Amino acid sequence: MHLKDFIRETLIQIVEGVSLAQKEITNRGGNVNPTGVGFTKDGQNTAYNHAIPQDVHFDIVLAQVEGSGVESGIGVFLGSFGIGSKAKSDAQNASTSKIQFTIPLMLPPGNSVR
Repeated sequence: MHLKDFIRETLIQIVEGVSLAQKEITNRGGNVNPTGVGFTKDGQNTAYNHAIPQDVHFDIVLAQVEGSGVESGIGVFLGSFGIGSKAKSDAQNASTSKIQFTIPLMLPPGNSVR
């Protein structure tokens, strides 16, 4: 799987999961990602009329495969060893790199607590 596809699908799945959870939890009297709350983050008091931004942390291993009979490219490891290339031969070389980054994400707002 390409890195861009992995990031896109991960963020979409998070937002869709939160949205589905909000419906279920609201029906039970709870509130996911409420609006109109104050909070302290990194030692600073903050108030948001919207929901609180969340950081999505990624820690990803990328693999690049080259060799005879291999469609080369860079992909994300999924499972024990998945490199997103189509191998046609055992004669190949793979190298890996690890990257870490954070993407701020505004989740769908819940109900206001005000």
